[in-house]
Amino acid sequence: MRVGALSLVVLLAGLAAGPAAARPPLEFKSENVEFVANVPDVEGAGASIVGDKMYMATRDGLKIFDISKPTKPRLIGGEDYPWPYWPGVFTCEDPDSNGSTLIMCNYVYDVSDPQKPREVGSWNSYAHTSTCVFDCRYAYDSEGAIVDLRNPQTPEVVGQWNTGTPAAWAHDLTEVSPGIVITASDPVMVLDARNRPTQPRVVAVGDVEVDEFVHGVMWPRGGRDRFLLAGGEDLGPRCDVPGDRRQATFVTYDTHGWRKTAKIRPIDAWRPPHGVFVDGNAPANHFCGHWFDDHPNFDNGGLVTVAWYDHGTRFLRISGKGEIKEEGYYMVPAGEAAASYWITDRIVYVADYLRGLDILRYTGKL
Repeated sequence: MRVGALSLVVLLAGLAAGPAAARPPLEFKSENVEFVANVPDVEGAGASIVGDKMYMATRDGLKIFDISKPTKPRLIGGEDYPWPYWPGVFTCEDPDSNGSTLIMCNYVYDVSDPQKPREVGSWNSYAHTSTCVFDCRYAYDSEGAIVDLRNPQTPEVVGQWNTGTPAAWAHDLTEVSPGIVITASDPVMVLDARNRPTQPRVVAVGDVEVDEFVHGVMWPRGGRDRFLLAGGEDLGPRCDVPGDRRQATFVTYDTHGWRKTAKIRPIDAWRPPHGVFVDGNAPANHFCGHWFDDHPNFDNGGLVTVAWYDHGTRFLRISGKGEIKEEGYYMVPAGEAAASYWITDRIVYVADYLRGLDILRYTGKL
């Protein structure tokens, strides 16, 4: 793959000019990725996309964008965090919404008017992430709480999803179809809440404990796909040490026959090696691995975009056997990619802790 680079003189001149230029003064990318635009001052850690609206957790609080024109997102509303904020630390990462109610950490927002979102309730928890279940009638949070949201102004903790389970907590949870929830935990679990939302059952478990921090999980096509996807996160210096089980990896799981066996089996794992920018790799990491998204056409294999901090945005292809191969990348040395999302089959948004929102176009094979 061909990379793009600028001379050291241009780099220093660009850095001296400060953050005014939307395009980074230095970028490294594969030939199948293009930079489109940047939206500054909305440094984010994760988002939820519902229709033509994107709800992003940023340093300042909730930001809402109109993304009906994917290459020209428009900020239309926001609400500051309702609690004292420690600068430089992202309290919330992964808001979830049905377009009317939104949950972020342990707070509930009314977003029915996206230009005037407002915090309307909260529950007692130290949740880092929370997930809507049954169209936001319930929330499952990262600390284990099950919250009744049928009256959003008075959310009520009505149970614990982690009672008696192999994993005591999860960094995040994802509802893949109504009442079927997967956990970003060690081990990864599949929960069935269809009959009793306040007492979900563990119906499948990863048959190998990965002994690392599982950050996020997805099961494409509403849980009908053969492959379940999981991504880890870890502290930087150990991210590419061969044989170190603490390192964060992107993992594919085989779900074939899971209803009968109650097991899902890891197939392949991938991580970017350390190296030099001109070869498409970062020389070091502050952290490694973060939020990812499967392509709209993912079907028993396909493309995934992964935000990987210093290693930028990586484009991975999952084969029909669940094997992982890198297909492209986009890196900015002065960036920390936190989350990446397919907005169309070609346009990708990257929430960056330092740069704001980058817009990329993937031009390679779909």
